[in-house]
Amino acid sequence: MLGMKEDVIKPITVSQLNNYIDILMRGNSTLSNLKITGEITGYKNHSSGHKYFSIKDESAKVNCFLSKNRSTYLRFEPDDGMNVEITGFVSVYKPNGTYSIFVNSMKPSGDGAMAMAFEALKQKLEAEGLFSSEYKKEIPRFASHIGVITSGDGAAIEDIISTISNKNDRVKISIFPSLVQGPEAAKDVSEKIRKANRIYPDMDVLIVGRGGGSREDLWAYNEEALARAVFNSKIPIISGVGHETDFTICDMVADYRAETPTAAAEKAAYNSFELIEYLNDRATLLKDSLSGMSKIVERQIELSISALRREIENLLIRLNHQCQNAALTLEANNPESILKRGYSLATDCGQNIIESVNDVDAGEKITVTLHDGKLFCLVEDKE
Repeated sequence: MLGMKEDVIKPITVSQLNNYIDILMRGNSTLSNLKITGEITGYKNHSSGHKYFSIKDESAKVNCFLSKNRSTYLRFEPDDGMNVEITGFVSVYKPNGTYSIFVNSMKPSGDGAMAMAFEALKQKLEAEGLFSSEYKKEIPRFASHIGVITSGDGAAIEDIISTISNKNDRVKISIFPSLVQGPEAAKDVSEKIRKANRIYPDMDVLIVGRGGGSREDLWAYNEEALARAVFNSKIPIISGVGHETDFTICDMVADYRAETPTAAAEKAAYNSFELIEYLNDRATLLKDSLSGMSKIVERQIELSISALRREIENLLIRLNHQCQNAALTLEANNPESILKRGYSLATDCGQNIIESVNDVDAGEKITVTLHDGKLFCLVEDKE
């Protein structure tokens, strides 16, 4: 226009524009330290370990990026349809001028989202067999060494120690103080489980638990890392998390679920009366068993004696028959018996038995023995 100085606008490149927008976003206190809620959609778990998705509300959506390193801090398994709360910053992808939220942390938002996350992990671990009874280790009835993993200064640890000590003050208690809520709690409890197994491989039982709280307060005991640490423990684990109405993934994986930390201590410890009762029961069973065995042995001895008696009687009968037969044979072959049957025995002057006419000569004297006497004869001739 005439009479006016025309403004001169210096043109810039597209790259310069995108760089400028990125600088503006990073310098904005809201966009550089963002907290936003929305529903996950288009969730993709890339083979690289990075996660790509969008979050949306009723009228808009925005792309999000979660790096592999940041993913390790997730306390649940994200999925489409979950409402989440995200912290991060807005960044421009300069090659095409689009912006995304670079996620620093993410957690379920609201009871509905947390319930979905709980159910998703529950189904995953159940499919892998982590809840199966075949993997449950037996809780020792008479533990002499009990480990406790909980907050070092809460009411739960006081209840556990007093309950165990009141039942049996001779039980050794090893305490592993841990975080019980917050983003680092599951990792800390998991490490304490591994530490207990490493330091005390012969420990009888471990109590893992905490006092009551909200669903979010107890969420550490619903995380996958803790569930796997519980499952992999060589020491039997009693889970005592929250109140009777609270159910956690930790409860499902543990070898025994107690309603409260105090109930966990009741299960782990025994008192002297229980031991005395147990020993008396065992003594009665042993006595009954020995009595039963004595009767069995006595009956077996009786049967053995009866069988031996029968065998001896049969042997005596057989020997008697054999003796009778031998006596008959001897009697039949007795020379006197033979002579009584009309036979005689001829001997020469030398008392040699004459078996043939060739054994004597004519004119020789011989003796003929009969059953009732002897004849002294002279051989006149022989044929």
